[in-house]
Amino acid sequence: RIDESPLTITMTRFDSSGYISGTVVDKEGHPVGGVSVIPEETRTGLPTDANGSFRITHLDASWKSVNVHVRCTGFKSKTVEVPLNSKDFRIQVDRETS
Repeated sequence: RIDESPLTITMTRFDSSGYISGTVVDKEGHPVGGVSVIPEETRTGLPTDANGSFRITHLDASWKSVNVHVRCTGFKSKTVEVPLNSKDFRIQVDRETS
């Protein structure tokens, strides 16, 4: 028997004006390009540009901060808490040692 009751879908809108931006640098303060910067809350991120810069937009404006996973070949992965609407947040990555 198939249930023929109507299907109800509820959609919730949120204010997606939140963002984070900043720079990924190495221990010496040099920018690191090609670093994956991925907010844990969305699991969608972007790589840093050649100047180590990143900007991720359309985040829920009600969040106070975002946990960001930072990964790049040759560097140790890490997770950093970034305050929402940060303009110049600096993330330092450490080189992997063999």
